[in-house]
Amino acid sequence: MQYKHIVLFAFFFVLMMPAALSQSYEVGVFGGGSYYSGDLNPGPEGQFRQTQPAFGGLVRYNFDKHLSVRITGLHGTVKGSDENSAYKILPQANPDMYSFESTITEVSLQGEVNFLPYIAGHEETLLTPYIFGGIGYFMFDTTTGHGDGSHWHPDETSSDPGTASPENFDPPEDYSDFSISYLIGGGLKYHITEYIGGGLEWGLRYTGTDYIDHVRLKANPKQNDWYAFAGITITFRFKDSSRAICPY
Repeated sequence: MQYKHIVLFAFFFVLMMPAALSQSYEVGVFGGGSYYSGDLNPGPEGQFRQTQPAFGGLVRYNFDKHLSVRITGLHGTVKGSDENSAYKILPQANPDMYSFESTITEVSLQGEVNFLPYIAGHEETLLTPYIFGGIGYFMFDTTTGHGDGSHWHPDETSSDPGTASPENFDPPEDYSDFSISYLIGGGLKYHITEYIGGGLEWGLRYTGTDYIDHVRLKANPKQNDWYAFAGITITFRFKDSSRAICPY
């Protein structure tokens, strides 16, 4: 699975390189956390407690003071267990909890709307709240296990998504570890220097799969999984080098 992560990020950075040639572009990095919402993590308390580190990068094109579009690549981990769920995955006679951990790698296209006029690198526009939405494509690699909350034991056959909980998992024939995601979120952009900008943001993803946790509960089979990224962005604005060349 790791080679797929490398290919996806390589594709992202190939798209990113031409962006450094224009003042309308910003290139940046992301650092923060990721968490999951689904059958095994339905409430906010469990979701935030299970937040894991995440990182990535982005390229932003600014149309004007209010509208931007960006390509973002993110990588993180999500996890959950039936400790916080109304459903007991393992047989009732088993005292252990069912747990999973999944790595997620996403590439997305997002549109942004600034509530206040904002131009990267201009002191006159120090900050603005903004909202964003878009569509993404992601891959996930899930490992399942069981434990008592302090000790976690991977399932020896976890590579087969149906073996961890056969009475609760109903995998389709076309089960895939790739899926689409629909993004919505918001944040705050702020001016740091002429060439550096910062941001705080949170974004929620509704996915096209119910198998990130390798569980499809018969009680709620139509509720797909969600995941989120939240964190800090640092972006760098570059001078347009073509303007430094004399046309004559």
